[in-house]
Amino acid sequence: MLKLKMTNFCKRPALILFICLVLFIITYDSLFLRRVDIPQGKQKYTGLIVENPELKDFGQQIILKLLNTQFPYQIKLTLSKPIEDLQKGDALSFQSKLSRPTSYNNPGVFDYSQYLLRKGIRASVFIDNEKQTLEIVSNTKNRGNQFREFFYQPTLKILTHLQVPLANQGLMRALLWGDESYLTEEVKTLFRTQGLYHLLVISGLHFTAITLVLFFLVTQLLRLVPRVYLYFPGKFIPSIVALCFLTIYFFLCYEGASITRAYLFSVVLFLAYLFRKNFDFLNLVFLLASIMLLINPFLLFDLSYQFSFLAVLSLVLIYPVLDERVFKINGEALLKKTAQIIRKIFLGTSAIFLGLTPLTLFNFHRLQPGGFFMNIWSVPFIEFFITPLLLLAFFLAPFLPMLAKPLFWISDYFLDWMLKILSWVQFHFPTEFSFYPPHFWELVSYYLILIILFSQFSRKIKTGTCVLGGFILLGSISFQAIDNRYHPYFRFTHLDVGQGDSLFLELPGGQNAFIDVGGGRYSDLATRVLVPFLEYRRISEINTLILTHDDLDHIGSALNLMDNIKIDSIWFNGKISETGTMKAIVAKANEKNIPLEIMKKGDLKRLNQCEVSVLSPDEELLQSAQDNDASLVLKWDCGTGTALFTGDISSKVEEKLIRDFGGLLKADYLKLAHHGSKNSNSTSFLQMVAPKLVSVSDKKGNHYHHPHPSVLDKLTKLNIPFYRTDQEGAIRFDFDQLEINVKIY
Repeated sequence: MLKLKMTNFCKRPALILFICLVLFIITYDSLFLRRVDIPQGKQKYTGLIVENPELKDFGQQIILKLLNTQFPYQIKLTLSKPIEDLQKGDALSFQSKLSRPTSYNNPGVFDYSQYLLRKGIRASVFIDNEKQTLEIVSNTKNRGNQFREFFYQPTLKILTHLQVPLANQGLMRALLWGDESYLTEEVKTLFRTQGLYHLLVISGLHFTAITLVLFFLVTQLLRLVPRVYLYFPGKFIPSIVALCFLTIYFFLCYEGASITRAYLFSVVLFLAYLFRKNFDFLNLVFLLASIMLLINPFLLFDLSYQFSFLAVLSLVLIYPVLDERVFKINGEALLKKTAQIIRKIFLGTSAIFLGLTPLTLFNFHRLQPGGFFMNIWSVPFIEFFITPLLLLAFFLAPFLPMLAKPLFWISDYFLDWMLKILSWVQFHFPTEFSFYPPHFWELVSYYLILIILFSQFSRKIKTGTCVLGGFILLGSISFQAIDNRYHPYFRFTHLDVGQGDSLFLELPGGQNAFIDVGGGRYSDLATRVLVPFLEYRRISEINTLILTHDDLDHIGSALNLMDNIKIDSIWFNGKISETGTMKAIVAKANEKNIPLEIMKKGDLKRLNQCEVSVLSPDEELLQSAQDNDASLVLKWDCGTGTALFTGDISSKVEEKLIRDFGGLLKADYLKLAHHGSKNSNSTSFLQMVAPKLVSVSDKKGNHYHHPHPSVLDKLTKLNIPFYRTDQEGAIRFDFDQLEINVKIY
């Protein structure tokens, strides 16, 4: 068993190097990685495609390195209509305006802008190429591509001749040369929900399995010619053949950093396996991880790097302990060998499951207990049977197509059965569950416990670590659950949803409400912002969803939100247009049996300790052609504080509210109407409400000039503090009896 004790750290300099690199990279990323100024206005750009394009739900995504410009950076180009046969090395020319990648600064939400910065991408652009011309400047056909096409085309020709279904063809492309663009959504969903998606990606496991299979086959063939061993060491020829084949195969795969990393990782680990007496596996793993970080420091934040590194670490650290302590196999020779193989697969899967599950929860908010059992048979089936069979057919296709055909047919037959089994399992036994993601300190606590448990520390230290770590984890989880349920005061978070509006209210006694949910034509804020935020807060349902009016930037994400989280009831103003989003929301609510309540002026509701007064709209405003003026205006009085939420009303409605309610409008907090528009937020209205503070939601640099400088000037003159989501990100307001506490994320 590998030793991992504090006294052994100095014997593993690669571990010390790795820790130093990680600390340096995190510091640099936090303090020095900055955005750059991008060119203003519409300009003509020419760029070189640096990665193979990807097909997304919203179009084709292309990473370009701009040429002949004062902005020599990479950008992300999104096309509304995919262009076939585009590949790495091609050049495109287009005219457009660059923009900063959209980022939503909320707790628990993935920082997409920072992710692109770490990949060297400084700007983004969307082109509707059905309306706008996009020129393909050059279509590269280099030697590498010709070498690949020599093998690709015969393979595709055979698959077409055999009438292999498109789903199976896409699966074969992914397994053979790493082309994931032809995977159908059905296949992706099947593999993802059952914890098998890693099998669709060419990884270190993929390369290592191929190498071991070839090493075994060559070794068996050489036994037919034993005289060879008189001239060469026993492992020499199989090793040379396996590594040469692996290198040729690497150049046939799609180019990509992850595939290059997997190839190098598997080659070095295979060499370490051959000469294991002279290698410290743990030191070697950290050395490889450090070299990769020296080449590209921001790999540290790459999920494929994290998962592959942790998987190998799990096998190196956890597997030997399990192998030593879990039952041994005895019996007849053949049965014993078979049982030992099954036992090793079971223990290896267990080690990887223990190592990767928390990271999976942290990033994807999904628990896949069924994936443990699915991996036990799927990994050997794919890696040691299907993939070698496909590779043999792949290399025979250009030279002996008649021999390749039956091999492809057999592969197609077994893959078809595998997809049927996965479909049956998915239908009868759900293997994936939504789960609250661990907070960062919980993740660190778990891995510290894991390291201590599976290392050579004394039983006393292990017991103490488990008790202390378990107490921290249980305390953290319990505190969040108790706080969500029994917090005594009114609080809410004004979420950063760009040019839109969304506020999450937490009421005394445990109930909650959403006022608007943001939205846009090309963005799914429900799964990108709202659901991750709720999961981070460990909230499993929305008690009341309030939709102020039928504007896309206020309710556009409601449909997807309804598909992803339980909603108890929906409030809205009752105004439904034929072309708006509200009509579809009402239909889906009826389909899901979610109660709908039409709210209008004069209604009074009570939610726990909160009294909600509906101040607008009245019938006159509902009949108006202006959807904004028909916004629900709600005043909340929760004992510890009052808040006024105004939707997108104009100054005309503000004047009407002053006439109808006068001093009753006074509130501790005000949400600025219509994102701080100059046509709203009149001085008289601000004076009548007299808030202690206000907030406004906008997208940075929006072309509406929201919040308008004149409105900000009014707030300054009235000495009203204001907060902006475009500058501060999400803003949380906690109301106690004495003051409003503000937390900026």
